Amino acid sequence: MSNAWQTFLLISPWFLYLLLIIGLAWIYLATSANSGFRGVITYLTHLLIFVVGWGLGKWLGILLISFPILIYYYYMLFHLSMVVVPISDPDIFSDWWLRFLIFVRYQWGVQYPHWMTAETTGGKIEKRIKGDQFSFFTPGLISARSHQVIGITTGMTFSRVPNPGTIFTKRYESPLAVVDLRTQIRSAWIEVVSSDGIPFWALLFTAFRVDQENWSRELYHKLRRQNPLFENAHKPDYQQGAYPFSKPRLQALFSTIGVSSPENINEAPRTLSWDERAFNQIEKTAREALSQRKINELWQPQNDNDGASAMDEIAIEIKENCTDDLRRRGILVYASRIVDVEFHKNGEPHHEEQEKNGDAEINSPQNTEQAGEEDPIAQKQITAWSIDWQREATKTRAEGKAHADFLTQEAHAYAYTTLLTAFAEGMEEARLLDPQLPRYVIAVRFVGALEKIIGQQSDTQAISEARASLDQIKKMIPWGMDGG
Repeated sequence: MSNAWQTFLLISPWFLYLLLIIGLAWIYLATSANSGFRGVITYLTHLLIFVVGWGLGKWLGILLISFPILIYYYYMLFHLSMVVVPISDPDIFSDWWLRFLIFVRYQWGVQYPHWMTAETTGGKIEKRIKGDQFSFFTPGLISARSHQVIGITTGMTFSRVPNPGTIFTKRYESPLAVVDLRTQIRSAWIEVVSSDGIPFWALLFTAFRVDQENWSRELYHKLRRQNPLFENAHKPDYQQGAYPFSKPRLQALFSTIGVSSPENINEAPRTLSWDERAFNQIEKTAREALSQRKINELWQPQNDNDGASAMDEIAIEIKENCTDDLRRRGILVYASRIVDVEFHKNGEPHHEEQEKNGDAEINSPQNTEQAGEEDPIAQKQITAWSIDWQREATKTRAEGKAHADFLTQEAHAYAYTTLLTAFAEGMEEARLLDPQLPRYVIAVRFVGALEKIIGQQSDTQAISEARASLDQIKKMIPWGMDGG
């Protein structure tokens, strides 16, 4: 009975049909979620090739017709995969086989997920092809650009930092985040309250990037004590291309990526990228530096030297206060400074550029209905601040008036001194010429001295009046001399 059953299994076509149907159902259930009918179509195509070979020559037809067709089919898939599947270095022979496996498993619908970085500044990564990262049909694929480094995790554990470009993922691996190795430039309006209680808006500009400098021995040991992930991170270990980097430093940078708490309970939590966290730290430091100064100290430098600038002092303070904290994360700050300041009654700055970029909502007031109303507290603070300045202005004007009066009295004294000196010199010269010189000459000398004094004055009207009086005196001199 058992021999008959075995013979039935070997020669019965119904059993073969049952196996084919079971295989078709299994392939559909295993691949439809990620590939639709692609796996079923590939399965039916292979089945058709075998049926044609069997129909033309039984086993000989399968050997001489079906197998050559399938060999040629996979040969063409290999060459096609070399064109379709991206690669960083096409000369690496070991990657040829991985690219071929990716393309073949994509045809069967059992591929691993394929990711690609998006064309955005933030370096977002998108899943272009769905797949099951827990299956046995590795590898997966991550396509990045030469200036992007992607952190890889295995489940919930950080796995590795691969080289830039195309990355072949292993089982359970998935991308964590993308780091852009280029210099990052950011600017935003921040709301600040000065030390004397005046609210204002400041435009913050900053530039930073992944730290790629060679650390000194002292700096390396200092940062190594602060962050244990900086082991062997004293210099970049990846030197190819235009963007060298250190993998331990990037691992420390990836460890800072976290999830932000939404302000609205209806919003879902959002992952903060490394550059957002770095800019938030710089923004916090800038707000603290500005809040320690009064309004007038935004333009008045603390060190009043030649060429000193309050904005330069603030820029140096911001950079120094945030450099150490960011360097512990593997980030190097190039520049950070305040480039503009605005004051508005409604507490909202006029920055149309942010509205065009869609960033105005970050710093806009929460209550838009009260945007046009004046804040009474701010108005009281401005009033108190203006009273102090009025007092300073009154004091300055009083000091200026006193100084002007002093200069006027000094000028009068100088004029009198000049008059007496000129008169004395004239009398001395006249006495030397002739001791018996008539009083006419003395009067002429006196008038000449007055003309000299009038010539040193700056008031045009006073000069004209004085000259008119002198002319009258000159006319009276001959008459007085004759009468004497």
